[in-house]
Amino acid sequence: MVGHGEEPVSPDVGIEDPRDSAGDDAQTVDPIGVLRAGGPPVPNGGGGETSQGVLVGVGPSERRAAHRSDTVVTHSLITAFRECPKKAWFSYFAGGTGVVPSRLSKALAIGSSYHHAMELVCNSRRAGQDVTASDIRNAVNEWVTENRMDLPREDIPIIQAQASGAAIAHARKLNGLSWKIHFVEVIFKVQLLPHVVLTGKIDAVISDEDGTWIVEHKTASDSDLGDYLETLPSDAQVLRYIYSVRALGWSITGCKYTIAQKSLIRGRKNEPTWDTARRIEAELIEPGQEGAFHQDVRPGVDDVRRCISDTQDTARDIENCVLGDRPWTRHERSCRGTYGVCPFYRICIKVPWDGLGDVPIGFRAKMSRHEELMEGANLPVAPNGQNNMRSVRPVESRV
Repeated sequence: MVGHGEEPVSPDVGIEDPRDSAGDDAQTVDPIGVLRAGGPPVPNGGGGETSQGVLVGVGPSERRAAHRSDTVVTHSLITAFRECPKKAWFSYFAGGTGVVPSRLSKALAIGSSYHHAMELVCNSRRAGQDVTASDIRNAVNEWVTENRMDLPREDIPIIQAQASGAAIAHARKLNGLSWKIHFVEVIFKVQLLPHVVLTGKIDAVISDEDGTWIVEHKTASDSDLGDYLETLPSDAQVLRYIYSVRALGWSITGCKYTIAQKSLIRGRKNEPTWDTARRIEAELIEPGQEGAFHQDVRPGVDDVRRCISDTQDTARDIENCVLGDRPWTRHERSCRGTYGVCPFYRICIKVPWDGLGDVPIGFRAKMSRHEELMEGANLPVAPNGQNNMRSVRPVESRV
């Protein structure tokens, strides 16, 4: 059992990386692995059928000078733009690379530190190394230390407990599965339009007895788990990711959502925060506690095609804004959204900032437009004749 001791929570697993067997053939492919109009068929997961890449339309912006650089879009940028183009401008373009609030929300901090811990768990399993509960706690603490200045100080113990407890519980669950992990935190790039590249980072790509899957780590509480599971089949992020991995030539069955539950424990009157944190982690890692759920989603070809068609439409609008062909308009309905007032409300409405000069107080300039993609390995194009990652039988795990 893994609790506060040093028992391993990840089995000894032998992994063969598809990149190791790529050979010289992989070097002859476009280095960023783009899928262009009229390109090769894209393998569908599981069925053996193929469908051609989504046709690329040509609009006014695409007829600009061919030497200009590509516009890079991500799921997050697309989502922000659809919510409010002005919000997307603040997040990704103001000041050159965008700005973000100086303080992270507790929910975002829990999710980010949990992802950092799961990266350790998956990489250790992929390398055939054991990982202990202490290793997981150290990974969470490492993320918290790096981001301490951006966190509400009073929430740090709760963030650490929620993330550590969820990751330990999830690592235990993986012990009973015959996952063969091919890639962890891998970045893909595909050509969405003639001058637009779609990129993103996938938590993991794995194979099991049912097929080959992308893995998406999520956190949720009991109170919203039901509604969350119901919406998974239409998750645009995963539909875009599945399209992109298939566009690179890999046969993908679908997505495995791994959903770690967050504790609903709240602090008692006059209880020190660290005591509350201990109770939270103890609940999450209690033996017999179902701390992580896995949900398989196998989207149809038509679902993926519709999503990509809509994505291309939005990407054209973003490109037109980048080129100055249309303004970054503000959607008034988004000023006060589902999760409260827009974080950019003050510098958008009350004291408007034009993106020039010093960054307003309460915000920081991003190190790059897409900070989440600054680290990670690139997903290669599938070598000819080797598009099935399951060519090597998954190794049975042991506890």
